[in-house]
Amino acid sequence: MVRAHLEETERHGRCRTQPYAELEREHTDGGGRFKLTCRWHSSSRWTKDVTAREAAALVRASSTQLSPRRKAGLPARLPVGSD
Repeated sequence: MVRAHLEETERHGRCRTQPYAELEREHTDGGGRFKLTCRWHSSSRWTKDVTAREAAALVRASSTQLSPRRKAGLPARLPVGSD
């Protein structure tokens, strides 16, 4: 879930290309360091640390967003990039 969020929101400079994110190292507290790579600019790589608190907030926000969908009988998972 965190990886998908980073791919949707992180960008380098003015590039509009969605980067590829992979978990580089998991922290003992539940957070992690993600390595991001731009698919169009191979020299553009960066890391993003996500704390356990930030990861938990993303999960809470996602479950809050999905609850009304479940009640309406709609699929629980939303396609990436949809609200």
